[in-house]
Order: sequence, then structure tokens, then C-alpha cells
Amino acid sequence: MTPGSESETLEFKKSTGELKEAVIYIASILNRHGKGELYFGARSAGTPAGQIVNEETLRGISQAISNHISLNHESLTFAYFTVILLMTGLPAPLTL
Repeated sequence: MTPGSESETLEFKKSTGELKEAVIYIASILNRHGKGELYFGARSAGTPAGQIVNEETLRGISQAISNHISLNHESLTFAYFTVILLMTGLPAPLTL
């Protein structure tokens, strides 16, 4: 279940195949708002599409974010971003 429709601080990606765009989105939102949420496995309307996730998927997401987004020490207390994976066959989303 997703929390509504996309906004300036909420983005939906159908799969981790859109990881490059997602990293750009995360950087943009952190620069503008300092916080936001990104859902993988959700269609643009917010309906669940599901995503098969394994350890490699989680590692790839984590590495893509950490390799391309750096926070200086001053912004660490203000920056907050949640990445949520809506996975096929599981009752609840997983947050990184």
C-alpha cells in the first residue's frame, strides 16, 4: 500500500530498473526539501506493481545511493530520505 499520489517529496518507480532516475530524484529532493520518500515497485499512480527483491537488489540500491549522493556533516541532521520496496508476495514493504 502506498500513501497517495506523487508530489515534490514522494516518488514512485515501477522497478529498480529506474535506479539511475531514482538517484537523481533523491538528490534533487534532498537539495530542495531535505526529506522525501521513494517507492520502488509502485506505478506512477501509486498502485503496487511489486518487485522481486534479493540481497543483490538491496546492495545495488544502497551502493547506487551512497556512490552518487554525499551529505556533508552539517546536513546530516536535516536530511531524511526513505526508500521503500514493494515486493511481490510479501505482506508489508521493506524500508532501507
